[in-house]
Amino acid sequence: FETDGGGFTHGGSVDRWNRSTNRAATGQYAWYCGTAGTRQYPNSMNASLDTPPVMIRPSASLIFQHWIRCEYDSGAYYWDGGVVEISTNAGTDFTALTPEGGYPSLITPNPASPFPANTPCYANTGGWQPATFDLAPYAGQKAIVRFRFGSDGSVGDEGWYVDDVRIVSTGAYSNWVTLVPATGVLAMAKSTNFAVRLDASGT
Repeated sequence: FETDGGGFTHGGSVDRWNRSTNRAATGQYAWYCGTAGTRQYPNSMNASLDTPPVMIRPSASLIFQHWIRCEYDSGAYYWDGGVVEISTNAGTDFTALTPEGGYPSLITPNPASPFPANTPCYANTGGWQPATFDLAPYAGQKAIVRFRFGSDGSVGDEGWYVDDVRIVSTGAYSNWVTLVPATGVLAMAKSTNFAVRLDASGT
């Protein structure tokens, strides 16, 4: 997100998603759900940040870095939090995704929350942490991944930062195109040759 928002879009109730320099996992910029100047999210939020539509390949995973701090209740419970969802029908419907290892927190039962009682969520990472979601069940489908943040009717905290978002494939399928040399540095206005090898045997 260093040069732009990566084609992500956002919206929803009391939407405060913005590209911010308050915190970042790498570089200077990350997407942030909160008010940049005050580093606080408002009440009554149900706001979403959506990736562009992407074709999900076999053995695909969603990987990102995030930092979140929300209003705490007790035990594993928080009044506010964030979840990750996916749509395979162009955003008409979204389904909850579960990260590897599960969500660490739960939403406190509260009629003012946009989430049902006891919804598993992210609410306090204690710093930047990686997250991984298995997208293999959606292979062959075009999907939108959604970062959804919700807050109740009173009291807030800093909010949710998301950075270094990638959807990657592992295994033989991910190696269908290789470059030789694979890395290097080329001066401005100079040119070079390299080989591209395409192997469709595993597709």
